[in-house]
Amino acid sequence: SDVCSSDLLGSDVGRARVDLPGAHRPRMTELRGPRVLLRPTREEDLPRILAWQNHPEIARWMDYDQTFTLEDIRASEALARGQGRPFVIEVDGRAIGRIGLNAFQERDATCSLYVFIGEADVGGKHLGREAILVLLGHAFEDLGMRLVELWGLAGNERALHTYERCGFRREARLRERSLRSEGWYEDHVVMSVTRPEYEIARAAFSAGAE
Repeated sequence: SDVCSSDLLGSDVGRARVDLPGAHRPRMTELRGPRVLLRPTREEDLPRILAWQNHPEIARWMDYDQTFTLEDIRASEALARGQGRPFVIEVDGRAIGRIGLNAFQERDATCSLYVFIGEADVGGKHLGREAILVLLGHAFEDLGMRLVELWGLAGNERALHTYERCGFRREARLRERSLRSEGWYEDHVVMSVTRPEYEIARAAFSAGAE
């Protein structure tokens, strides 16, 4: 299944980030897959991102703890551009979600990935999986990363499975990290992928593996 509104993982809030020096950081550009286009965020995207991030299901799985305003989104996107590589996922000219890299560690050649699909009607088409593989290719092939990591909520098993199909492996389960509205604490699952693992997953996707 896709990483869609009920299948969300990753976080756009992470540990201390180290930006890549300009000499080693290719200019933000568009990244293309067979169906998806990953492009830099535009001003006209902000109202749609606002609606996505305030959607209860997206807020729940992305572990947001506030109701956002348009100014919040504008400031967040500016910060994301300064500290990482944020993209909008577009299909046939329609924005359907967000994806990006952050928390770059130059010495270790690692970074973190986050993603969500905001449009519920595009589920079941593996667009989230394609977008993740496209961005992983950028991380490994263009940015020279050695490993890409993420964390997600343990209850989002469909999303965890999608990440595994993109080559990620489960590394650890962190107990009771996020307070839920019902008053209980949910575990986090930490995952990572290396370039050889990504290449195997990309070949399987290209071959049509489900």
